[in-house]
Amino acid sequence: MKLVKAASMGFCRGVRAAIEKAETAASSSSPVYVYGDIVHSSAVMDRLRALGIIRIERIEEAEEPGAVIIRAHGIADDERKAFERKGFTIIDATCPVVLHNQKLLREAEGHVIIIGKKGHPEVLALCGARREAAVVSSPEDVRNLSPGSYKAVLQTTFPSPSPILEEAERQGVRIELLNAICPASGERRKALCDIIPSVDAVVVIGSAFSSNTAELLSIAKESGKPSYLVSDADEIPSEIYSFGTVGITAGASAPDSLVDLVVRKLESGSDKPLL
Repeated sequence: MKLVKAASMGFCRGVRAAIEKAETAASSSSPVYVYGDIVHSSAVMDRLRALGIIRIERIEEAEEPGAVIIRAHGIADDERKAFERKGFTIIDATCPVVLHNQKLLREAEGHVIIIGKKGHPEVLALCGARREAAVVSSPEDVRNLSPGSYKAVLQTTFPSPSPILEEAERQGVRIELLNAICPASGERRKALCDIIPSVDAVVVIGSAFSSNTAELLSIAKESGKPSYLVSDADEIPSEIYSFGTVGITAGASAPDSLVDLVVRKLESGSDKPLL
């Protein structure tokens, strides 16, 4: 079996920087917490737990003040202030692109919306920068907006907003996008599209909870090629070994160690565990 790797895949700079900050913080003598999953990767979170970092979902879960790592997806303004009032040291691992988009929301004049997946951690952080902003996840959501003009901030890993913009035009709603998807997300999507014509099947490495990983899988499936999501080397389906050429890509939160392990197992040509 021949493997064809996408030219751009795996950790982006924002994710890599976030994890480096967390690993550095782990050496502190005081308690170190991480707010939610620093990225959508069980392998990364397992490593942080092994380093003694405690995962919390709410400030009340912290038994005593210490350092709190803000996840790469960001945090709402009022939650950040709550940690500061309680005496926590903030270690900000928020992706710089998300921080910029939060700033855009705070400073935008007029009516503002957020285009993204409802409930996604990044969208929650964006909502926390502009509480009155409505979240638009689909063309159907546009129909709940009053006719008029809106400025919009787009979730960094959201699929193309074109269907939403087309519905907005039909409904008499004018939307001005203040940003675009993250450049790294765009690069990974293009790199996958570049290799799809030359492969028989595609393996996407990453978490099912990761939006950018889900988008890569969607692109692969829409091509008509058999496509598989693999979050662990043990999840590689046996049928993948029947294909002559397999394309490989990975979401932005898939660690290098996981990518290497999956590639090694595929290169072994066997679904037996690696020694």
